[in-house]
Amino acid sequence: MFTSNLGTGSIYTTADDALDGLLDGAKDALGLSEPKNPYMEKAKSYASKIMATPFQQGWQWIIEVTGDNVPMDFEIYVKDLDFGLGSIDADVTNIGSGSIGKPTSSNAGEVTMTVRDHIDGRVLKWFQTQLAKVKHPNGTVGLPKDYVFTMTVWLVSDAAIKTPLTSMQVFAVKCDTTLSYESEGQFIAYPMTFQKFSTLGAKPL
Repeated sequence: MFTSNLGTGSIYTTADDALDGLLDGAKDALGLSEPKNPYMEKAKSYASKIMATPFQQGWQWIIEVTGDNVPMDFEIYVKDLDFGLGSIDADVTNIGSGSIGKPTSSNAGEVTMTVRDHIDGRVLKWFQTQLAKVKHPNGTVGLPKDYVFTMTVWLVSDAAIKTPLTSMQVFAVKCDTTLSYESEGQFIAYPMTFQKFSTLGAKPL
């Protein structure tokens, strides 16, 4: 590429571009231009698509919990969330040197989340209330209509538009924590586990 030493203003830049165009045209006319590399062209096209694609960011989601006594600001305490979006169990039958897979069932799976808590312990108190609805002190188990509640996960765009990702009927199963005097400046966190109620769609309770 020809580089002008006349200056950096817009007039000189325009002249530079025009001269580059004339030189490129002369090379093409004389058959001196270098052949384009198809692999490089594809790489440039791919890179351009990557740069222009608005990928979903890992933090662009919120969770809403529907039920009794849920803290109004529950979503701000949820640090991370882990759940299955779908799975099917299958049995494989060998036939000669090949095999055939047959779907058998779908595992309900679990939902796990790590939460921080308010200094008044509102999130932990809510979870303990949910556990008490599942298993009573006398050893009996509650009814699904009493302990099953709904979690809805939403994806959020840059324009703050919410799109539903999934809605799950769940009930509380387990909560753990680790306390340490060496955790100065760190938030107490609770890994909480919930069991999905059904794989057969939302059920009226």
